[in-house]
Amino acid sequence: MGFVDNIEMSLCLTLDNENSSDMFDMIHSNFLEVADIWTDKFLIGTDFKDVDELPPAHADSLKRESWTSRTNAYNAYRAHRAMIERAVEEGVENLLIVEDDAVLRPSYFDSVVAEAGKFLDSNHWDMIYFGSYYRKYGSVEVAPNVLRLSGETGWHCVLLNQTMFGELLDLPALGPMDWMCSKMIHGNKMCYGLTPSVSLQLESYSNIQQNTVSYNTFLV
Repeated sequence: MGFVDNIEMSLCLTLDNENSSDMFDMIHSNFLEVADIWTDKFLIGTDFKDVDELPPAHADSLKRESWTSRTNAYNAYRAHRAMIERAVEEGVENLLIVEDDAVLRPSYFDSVVAEAGKFLDSNHWDMIYFGSYYRKYGSVEVAPNVLRLSGETGWHCVLLNQTMFGELLDLPALGPMDWMCSKMIHGNKMCYGLTPSVSLQLESYSNIQQNTVSYNTFLV
């Protein structure tokens, strides 16, 4: 399966509590069974330390309360940076970032990836979203099951080429990584999304939104 078989590092952002640990065990098994992807735990509190502070104020920052008034979204941004820094340190050519509520969809995965791979394995890509939200009018299906992204969000399961590591680490703290990519990266990089999405987020409690959320009605 080309780009899937060639994933060099897969990290799952995991909270240091029993529920998140149980979720990781389930996700680890799901990724192995569906895609033969080995996913390692990236543990908050061990691999990464939270801070009790808000992001720096900036005129171009995201104006949502979840970013401006709560520490969790800023810590998620910092954790994503730390995961990319780990990939740089290890010298890998790509990194799959996984959230601890993301699963692969077995009914879609093999057929979508096989068809999408005909394009993605023979064309340069900077980012591949296994799942994304809120399809934009400017997005174009450039090949069967492959969408050229134009502002979609969602970093619950995203594959980063090493070509993006430095550029993502250079982004200022203006908002969550997926929001900044939708505004600042998609327009000038080769960012693709699998469609239909082969990864979704389970309905669960969001530490960022501070309530139980389900995003799956917005999947691309």
